[in-house]
Amino acid sequence: ADGLRAALDYAEGFLQQYYPQWPQGLQEVLRYRANAEHEGVAPAARAAGATDAAREAEARAEQAWQQLLDALPAYAIVWQEYAAWARGAGRPEAALRALRKGAGLAQDHPGVLRTEALSLERQVGTLQSLSTALVKAVDAKRTEEQEAQKLARMEEDAAAKAKAKVEEGKRRAAAKRREAEA
Repeated sequence: ADGLRAALDYAEGFLQQYYPQWPQGLQEVLRYRANAEHEGVAPAARAAGATDAAREAEARAEQAWQQLLDALPAYAIVWQEYAAWARGAGRPEAALRALRKGAGLAQDHPGVLRTEALSLERQVGTLQSLSTALVKAVDAKRTEEQEAQKLARMEEDAAAKAKAKVEEGKRRAAAKRREAEA
């Protein structure tokens, strides 16, 4: 286990030093670290009766996921993968917290995370938390629609201004022609 950890430490350091703009590489290393600790080291330690080592491996897995979430908060896929991992680890409440947080931080597909959070909320949440989540989802959807409408109005205004400038240019050109003819 120590050799694997050292290799992953090296890979992570290498990526951070030489390829800091390649988030997918870091994502793969950290995901592999979390899965190796959770699916490999922890079960082996439990089987050997080393419960402290198993708890340490689970803590390292959680730490790797947290590092990944901190490094790439704008990507919904990272939040989804952590939530799936947490559910598989028997921690649905952690998965739910992550989906809620990710819905507020992800810049690519926050609606997907809200939908997954609502689904999980129905399974493990309380009636109050589900109600709160539904209100937040409706508010977020309304805000998205308002932003889309605002953007559409801005585009329409820009098009109208451009058209008005073209018409003004045509009027001026016609006036100059009349003036030149006279």
